[in-house]
Amino acid sequence: LPGTVRPLWRWVVRRTVVTDRRILQRAGVGGSGAAMPLVSIADVQRRRRGSGAGDLHILFQEPARQVHWRLRDVPEAARFEEALAHLTRQARTRTWPAPVPTGDLR
Repeated sequence: LPGTVRPLWRWVVRRTVVTDRRILQRAGVGGSGAAMPLVSIADVQRRRRGSGAGDLHILFQEPARQVHWRLRDVPEAARFEEALAHLTRQARTRTWPAPVPTGDLR
């Protein structure tokens, strides 16, 4: 029974929120959380489980460190990964816009 109830409880009380600038994860009821900027995502790997769910392993590369997050049992993991990639591209475009040519290009 504890082998079933504990993972189910963790899944129910865990929240992952993606904004246009960062990804946040909260654990537990009123528990602490962590946030990382989308522009620091270096890699996302998906591990499939049954019926479209899966785990996402996210590598954040910051100037002084690497941070690994594992999002477990994400429903529709492929769709979540695509949305995360799209939002990451948008965040990078806002942060580092393409250079605009000025003047002569001789």
